[in-house]
Amino acid sequence: MTYDLLGLVSGMDGSNAKRNQELGVAVLQEALEHAGYAPKREFATVAEFEAYFQEHETLLVDGTEQRKQRPGNKETQKDYYSGKKKCTP
Repeated sequence: MTYDLLGLVSGMDGSNAKRNQELGVAVLQEALEHAGYAPKREFATVAEFEAYFQEHETLLVDGTEQRKQRPGNKETQKDYYSGKKKCTP
């Protein structure tokens, strides 16, 4: 949903809808952290990671592809090419 559409359905313009959504997400994150329901996001060691998730039965990993700014130089660019997006006949 775009912020303009969010603003339309909530009775405000798009920029106010964006600001209010960001504020709401920040308040929710803080409340979840304060109540102890937010997941831990950083670990110093592999052992710390394993200990944290040992008590959990299932681990979900977000594998969403992230955009990466590639260098303009073609030779340097080769180091950043994953090769995943090849067309197959």
